Amino acid sequence: MLDNSYHPERIRKELEKIYPEIMDKIQFELSPKPSKQEKLAQCKTGFVPVKARWVVERSNAWVERCKSLGTPLTGGTSSRNTPNCTTYRSAPSNIRIIAANPGDDCNSVDYTSGTSSITLPTQATMYCVDTGATFPSGSTAKGLLTLSGNTFVSGVFQSSSGTPLIVPAVPTAPSSFTATVVSTAQIDLSWTDNSSDETGFKIEQPAGTLVTTTAANATSYSHTGLTCGTTYNYTLKATNANGDSSSITASATTNACTVQTITGFVPVNSATYGDSPITLSATGGASGNAVSFASTTASVCSVTGSTLSIIGVGTCTVTVDQAGNASYSAASQVSQDITVAKKSITAQVDNKTRLLNVANPTFTISYTGLVNGDSNSVISTPPTASTTATVASALGSYPITCDNSSSSATNYIISTCADGNLIVSKATPSMTLTSAAPLSTLGTPITVNFTVTGTPTPTGLAVLSRAI
Repeated sequence: MLDNSYHPERIRKELEKIYPEIMDKIQFELSPKPSKQEKLAQCKTGFVPVKARWVVERSNAWVERCKSLGTPLTGGTSSRNTPNCTTYRSAPSNIRIIAANPGDDCNSVDYTSGTSSITLPTQATMYCVDTGATFPSGSTAKGLLTLSGNTFVSGVFQSSSGTPLIVPAVPTAPSSFTATVVSTAQIDLSWTDNSSDETGFKIEQPAGTLVTTTAANATSYSHTGLTCGTTYNYTLKATNANGDSSSITASATTNACTVQTITGFVPVNSATYGDSPITLSATGGASGNAVSFASTTASVCSVTGSTLSIIGVGTCTVTVDQAGNASYSAASQVSQDITVAKKSITAQVDNKTRLLNVANPTFTISYTGLVNGDSNSVISTPPTASTTATVASALGSYPITCDNSSSSATNYIISTCADGNLIVSKATPSMTLTSAAPLSTLGTPITVNFTVTGTPTPTGLAVLSRAI
């Protein structure tokens, strides 16, 4: 390249028209200004042009880039010249976008008919699209692009990675969307189809819950299996391979539910702790759903299925419910209180015996009528037992009196407490011979050793006899 006036900035200016970042990759070296002697040797005088050489970063990609600089985009014009990208279309409905970075190989990304958009490849600063490519009807171009109808003609553009290049058209939104109540379980939807290229219509409920996607050209849909007396909000939008249209809304409330009533629930009004399980029964409403029983007083009674078990004293509250369905509301809850009384039991002071001159034993009481595996420990305050007998009392029988005035238990009441008897008896001591001298001449004394045991310790004389 030559600059006849020693001004390489003019060269730079022209190059940047083709590729703005070119000065990041090249630099100029000017030939030295010739001396008078060199001019005379060339038979020249005055102003003599010299060559300006530009040094290029060495890479195959950049060299190929340089080769193509200055070649206009085939098939149209642009605001600046671009690489030739006419050979990359694989089919009329498919488009390849070429991303060219200085110093990089020429990368590409394909757009296939049916996808939603064309997006710039990462790490690319200049792009071009092959001419003659056909985009979906209504597509719009971004950047310095030219579309003739739906056919790409020309253009070169620069943008950051991830920016859409060609945005295919989405369907035109429907209109006149209405929701009409049919019954307690059905709402009919209708609308006007304003698009000619939708693949269907999306009907959604709040939070993006999809009800259905209809076929193309549909203008109505019946939503069934709904719940009575419930408001349903709908969103409608046309859809195709390129995306969804804007949405419109409609809402309706299904017809009110039919009331159902629980009848025939007449359980017992009272019970006693320890009673056998009680079978519950009730008749539900017309929905056909089963009735369900429950206890709201878990410390007094429990319900399993339709069986009521008494587990404590107090007020047992049993409830009955019946669920609704698409046509019937849930039945109003029915409840019944059952008063559970304490179980009556009897107490008996246990009979006791002791020896003369011995302290009284500990008195105990037995109970009759405990249930549910309960032991004597459930009697929180037992009756008291006492006697008039003392250590010094003579032999004989003494009553052990039961005092039931302060007794108590959570689930029991002691109706009667019978007295017991204390027998004071004499001890029977035991004598054991420990040693004796051998028999000697008649009339001669002998020594005999023995022990006497018993409780209490025996007192008095021991009588010893021997047969001769």
